Amino acid sequence: MDEPISALSDTETQALLTLVRDLRKCGMGIVLISHRLGEVFAVADRVTVLRDGRRIATLPMRQVESSAALVSMMIGKDFAPPGRSEAEARRQRAVAIDVRKLSLWNAARAGAGRFVFGAARRSVRHLGPARRRQDRNTRSDLRCIGVLVYWCIGVLVYRREGEIHVAEDARASDSPARAAAVGLAFVTEDRKKDGLVLDQSLESNLLLPSLSRAPGFPFYKRKKLHAWAASQARASNVKHRSLVQDERTLSGGNQQKLIIGKWLMTKPRVLLLDEPTRGVDVAAKAEIYRQVLAAAREGVTVIVASSEIDELMLLSDRILVMCEGHARGVLTREQFSGDLLISMASP
Repeated sequence: MDEPISALSDTETQALLTLVRDLRKCGMGIVLISHRLGEVFAVADRVTVLRDGRRIATLPMRQVESSAALVSMMIGKDFAPPGRSEAEARRQRAVAIDVRKLSLWNAARAGAGRFVFGAARRSVRHLGPARRRQDRNTRSDLRCIGVLVYWCIGVLVYRREGEIHVAEDARASDSPARAAAVGLAFVTEDRKKDGLVLDQSLESNLLLPSLSRAPGFPFYKRKKLHAWAASQARASNVKHRSLVQDERTLSGGNQQKLIIGKWLMTKPRVLLLDEPTRGVDVAAKAEIYRQVLAAAREGVTVIVASSEIDELMLLSDRILVMCEGHARGVLTREQFSGDLLISMASP
């Protein structure tokens, strides 16, 4: 089973793990490949750690002290999971996005289409990821926050009632160009389809959103462009042989770090992240968290649409819980609870 859990909701994950346990009781041998170590601890009898194509160790699960110990073997050095101080979490700044009686319908004309999103009054300050409920198999009915994120940058043409102000601009969602002009940056859920030009180089992908900000614009100096891209690749800890290698040759985690890095090069006011750690290993996930938190400390407002509860509770100051297009409530950091989130997101 190769990454069978990567795209599943919490409920679906538990159902699959129950099936794995039942098959094991029947005497079936199962090889499970996963980056989600919680599931490994939940069902595995033995674990084999690989690094760069080589077997590092095979251990009975009872001998594995913690997830951090496994990750340390995977990356070849001591692993320290990212975290946030309470003082840092309490910081508040000016409102970056203000939603006023907003409703979205998936048709351009009045009286047509299906309702997909509604919120009476919501605002986002500093670091405020949003919860997107993901359950059953009808994802199109349940990706409310994801739709809002795409609509904010002008990709989806939805009929709108109400207003949304981004950096005091009510026209940010008119087009992607307008969204970029007011300081919106967007990391898409599907990095291979929407986030990268796979047959182009790392350097080209890094520079694409920010050429107008490049040193010497509009008269480029090749060495300065190369140095600028190399600096961001190092800052994002993108593991690569050369900036001229094709983007498709990178691992999924390095591709994701590069996408976030390229948008940070635009110096955004607001960073929108849709499932930012889907399909990446634990070490890359930790580096992405550090990248996002560092951007927040520098004043970037971050909105995350995610189906991973632990991810939201690590990154968030506030969590907006959605269920079937409607806002069910906003939780502050003191109220965070996995059980409460699941309960609020259920119909």
